[in-house]
Amino acid sequence: MSDVNAGHVIPPPPPCPNGFIYTVQPGDTMFSIAQRFGVSLQALINANPQVTDPNVIFPGQQLCVPTQFRPSRCRRLSLTSPFMQGDDVLAVQRALVARGFNPGPIDGIYGPRTEAAVRAFQQSAGLPATGVVDAATYRALGIICPPGN
Repeated sequence: MSDVNAGHVIPPPPPCPNGFIYTVQPGDTMFSIAQRFGVSLQALINANPQVTDPNVIFPGQQLCVPTQFRPSRCRRLSLTSPFMQGDDVLAVQRALVARGFNPGPIDGIYGPRTEAAVRAFQQSAGLPATGVVDAATYRALGIICPPGN
C-alpha cells in the first residue's frame, strides 16, 4: 500500500532479506544514508528498485539498507588499553547502529561508547550485559563470522 507525502506517492519498501528497513528522515539523502550505515551508494540504490530517482526521496519513505556485516575475523571484543581496532569492531558498530544503538563514531575502535552500546544491546536481546562481544553477541547482531572464528 502506498502512502502520500506532500502530494507524492511513496511506494512500499522492497523485500529486504539481507538488510533492514530504514525510514527516511528530513534532510536525508541516499548518499547520507549510505554513509551513515557504511554501505556503498550503489548497493543502497540497487537494494531499492522502487526508488525511480535516487536524488528524490521523501521523509517517511522506507528503504532497504543492505547489511555488510562480514568481517575478516571475529575476535572476542572487550574494552582494553590500548583500545581494540579492526573490521570486526567496525562490523559491530554498524550492526549496533542498524539496530538503533549509538556506539559513537563508526571508526573501528572499541572504546567506552561502543562498549556501552554493546551492553545496552545485550540487555535488550536477553543476553548477559557484559559489554564483551562473544559468539552469542555476534550472532544476535547478525554478524556473519568466517569459519573457525
